[in-house]
Amino acid sequence: MAMTAKTKPADHFDNPDAFEGFNWTDAETVQGDSFGEVVPFDDPGMVFVGRYAGSEDVTIGEGEDEATVKAHRFLDGYGVKRTVWGSYDLDSKIAEISAGALVRIEYLKKLSLKGGREMRLYKVQTA
Repeated sequence: MAMTAKTKPADHFDNPDAFEGFNWTDAETVQGDSFGEVVPFDDPGMVFVGRYAGSEDVTIGEGEDEATVKAHRFLDGYGVKRTVWGSYDLDSKIAEISAGALVRIEYLKKLSLKGGREMRLYKVQTA
């Protein structure tokens, strides 16, 4: 896979060959508080590659600040549990992906919306 300096992910996020021959029927299902490390999509161009393990709705905050968000679960190339927090754009793109699929997520950009809100856009690829 060709990489540019801008899109080169951290080494531990990009080792898809580590999954060759992995038996997913014996894989641990990520549930509850087993979030693992959160993938930080801080800057446009950041990339994460991992095996999709499923999603779950998670309630965060309390009272008026309470919200339900999707927590997308992955195993990276080293078998480390990772969580990618959902968003409208990301949730809609991941919705049709089956558990066990190899997924590449690239953070493209942040859009400014009316009312001072922002939305992040992602490119999602699967194999």
